[in-house]
Amino acid sequence: MTVFGILYILAFAIILSLIGYDLVMSMDPHWYSTLFGAYTFVKAFYVGLGGLIILASALHLYPEIEFNLKPSDFHDIGKLFFAFCLVWADFFYVQLVVIWYGNIPEETAYVIERTMTPPWNSLAWFIFIICFIIPFFILLNKKIKTKPQFMSILCAVVIMGIWLEHLLLLGPALSHEIQSISLSLSDGLISLGFLGLMVIAVGYFLKVFPEAILVKK
Repeated sequence: MTVFGILYILAFAIILSLIGYDLVMSMDPHWYSTLFGAYTFVKAFYVGLGGLIILASALHLYPEIEFNLKPSDFHDIGKLFFAFCLVWADFFYVQLVVIWYGNIPEETAYVIERTMTPPWNSLAWFIFIICFIIPFFILLNKKIKTKPQFMSILCAVVIMGIWLEHLLLLGPALSHEIQSISLSLSDGLISLGFLGLMVIAVGYFLKVFPEAILVKK
């Protein structure tokens, strides 16, 4: 089982990297980054940990399910979430500083459009604040990591921020010279649809394998 777990992690990293290249970076063919695949994988793992904390908190707080985690368990996964918050920000910074220092027009234009040009610059700062600044200072506190209710809210905010980060990456390539960022009802409904599919999949898994949640103190 350990061998399959290692192989799954490797496959997960490779596939997520390819998705980053094929579905996101390819939208702007004049820009490329060899670090973008790793950045996409780290970002997905960051969001995945947030989703795992929300699921564990929901099961822990549901009185009819024999699923109980100790505060130390929540603290451990909270530390891992905090670590990937730092890794995500580090990958973002490393990618940015290399492009900025190289000062190559076809690469810097991609960054300038998303960080200095209205209306995307406001969105970029908003994403940076809710996905790094706020989690960084909050998760420095040890006790907060042991509170499932608070961690669920924080993780939900981070997931929403990463959702907006995808808008920041894809929006300028699809909508040139817009004056304001507008999200329609269809955008929210599509996201809710995928969220619903994920909830159904997780619920089906827990129904087929109920022993996965039988954890006692």
